[in-house]
Amino acid sequence: MGLWKSFKNLGLGLKLSLALTIGMGILLAAVAVVVFVNARNLTAQAGRGRAGQEAEVIQSRFKESSQDVLDSAEYLLRRIPLEEALLAGESPADIRTMMVNALFGLDLDSTSVVDANGAYVTVVEMDVARVRTGGEGIISPQRDDLLASSLSDPGSTVTSVILEADRSPFWLAAAIPLRGPSREIIGAVLAARRVD
Repeated sequence: MGLWKSFKNLGLGLKLSLALTIGMGILLAAVAVVVFVNARNLTAQAGRGRAGQEAEVIQSRFKESSQDVLDSAEYLLRRIPLEEALLAGESPADIRTMMVNALFGLDLDSTSVVDANGAYVTVVEMDVARVRTGGEGIISPQRDDLLASSLSDPGSTVTSVILEADRSPFWLAAAIPLRGPSREIIGAVLAARRVD
């Protein structure tokens, strides 16, 4: 009760000042809470906006890179007569030699040639340090689907992302059908670039 008696004995001016100070303190606390909540919401919205912008940049870069792989594969086919080599029954070693020579200067890491049945004729993997040949190149069901799509549809030139289960990088790949003189499919080329 001593505090209440002390408060009763205070003058009216002091009582009003004390009430005003307490009211202002409550108002200041409310303003601080509102500012904190709004700042957090603004930061979250800015982050979502930035993530959207980054996603658009990544998507446009992906489209550019996919088109670049396709352009490189088409340029490779203009540099060497793969269709004629397959029709003439040239050996895989001769086809591989043509490909190795033509691939220098192109930014392709793995290039495979298959016949009309999907059997591998040759594979060339370009590396900064060496050229590897033989084998099946990229091992992935997506690779097989890409080649099958290219072999089954005469008008299809397909680009895709290929993921390998045992390796961390992924590949941007383009599959282009090879056609004989009467436009029948005689094989396909799968050209890919590793993306680290």
